[in-house]
Amino acid sequence: MKYLRLTITDTMGFWNNDLETYLFNPDIGKSFTSWYRLPDEWIVNGKLIPDRREAVFCHLYGVTWRSGSC
Repeated sequence: MKYLRLTITDTMGFWNNDLETYLFNPDIGKSFTSWYRLPDEWIVNGKLIPDRREAVFCHLYGVTWRSGSC
């Protein structure tokens, strides 16, 4: 088993009608750090493999995390 330290900074986004897109303000972001104990094969060359990274984000944010809804 290996340990993964995951630090995520979430930034708040808001819709800008003039630009017709979302804007992000990194100054109002919130960071949090979590530790996970993972099987050795999930980490290759010091990096979490992509499909397992997806599994971690689904665990944190829910299966619809990519669409911004949980």
